This record gives sequence, C-alpha cells and structure tokens, in this order.
Amino acid sequence: MRHYVFWMPNADDKVQKLIAEAADPAALVSVLRELEYWLKWNPADFGESRYENVRVAFTAPLGVEFEILEDPPTVIVMNL
Repeated sequence: MRHYVFWMPNADDKVQKLIAEAADPAALVSVLRELEYWLKWNPADFGESRYENVRVAFTAPLGVEFEILEDPPTVIVMNL
C-alpha cells in the first residue's frame, strides 16, 4: 500500500540545511530519495519499532524518526 509522506517542518528544515551544507548534495539527495521510497511503499518493514506506531530507520548517513498512520495511509517524518 502506498503511503503519503509528510515531513514535519522541523525535519524538513534540517533536510534543507543538510543539503545546503553538503560537500556532495547530489549524493545526499540520492539517500533522501531512498528514504522516501521506503517510507512511501513499505514503512512498517523499514527500520525498528520504538513505541506505538513510531519507528526509526537509517540509510547512511541519515536516520529518521517517523509515525505510520493507516487511515489515510500516511507517514509523518517527525525528526531527522
């Protein structure tokens, strides 16, 4: 099932700052695309469970903390 991925403003701000300061922004964007793919298509099997519907996952060099909602199917990225 496909999930809509929503980045909380603080997480999105961190992403934008990391991209702006990265030595290789294209490589970082590639990692972000991989994260988005997993969050969109298979979030329940991505990373490790923390509590309730919250999980953490890593795709080097980034990690995300996210919550999975089922109705509507949504993933909320809470922190980077």
